[in-house]
Amino acid sequence: MLCASVALVLAALVPSTASAAAGWSAKCTAVFDGDTIVVTHAGTEVVVRLFAIDCPEKGQPFHADATKRTRQLLLGKQCTLYPRARDNYGRTVAWVFLGKACANAALVQEGWAWWYAEQAPRETRLGRLQHQACRQHRGLWAKGVPVPPWDYRARQATARPPTRPAADTVYITRTGKCFHRKTCKSVRNSRIPLRRSDALRRGYRPCLICKP
Repeated sequence: MLCASVALVLAALVPSTASAAAGWSAKCTAVFDGDTIVVTHAGTEVVVRLFAIDCPEKGQPFHADATKRTRQLLLGKQCTLYPRARDNYGRTVAWVFLGKACANAALVQEGWAWWYAEQAPRETRLGRLQHQACRQHRGLWAKGVPVPPWDYRARQATARPPTRPAADTVYITRTGKCFHRKTCKSVRNSRIPLRRSDALRRGYRPCLICKP
């Protein structure tokens, strides 16, 4: 259940969101990690990156906890999305609401996500929620000052220079454990775009048939 006080930020979030794009209803069918989900809308699967927040990456402390919390909040539920952009990997970047409560804000308030100020510098309400979570040692703030995921990604990129182009896109399915080329028959019915490095980080293996 969402924290009740998340409703306090709703009045400020809705006007700016609604002016950016009309909301649309969808069902959450999968959760990749704390800030990335898959929804079904009008019979089509859409990968959604939650706007203005950033959750721990795989390999960081509290990654599993943040992912678990997002599953509890959203998986199998009907939600309303307010898209803000499409990122470089083809994901829809959006506010995600359950009724009148904002899931993005809930994850920050409960201490499972950072305010992603670089992406959303005007959403200072999330900064205040993060400050409260930090002060009260909630979630990932329970043990000192954690490394923000953007710093972690930068360190990983420096430690392991990519052997393939950064924009290299592969495709996964909602239930499979491998990633594929776009033309692979294994993704004929369910094709979800993902950066190759993200697919590897999340434990997906290259398909032995299409050899992406």
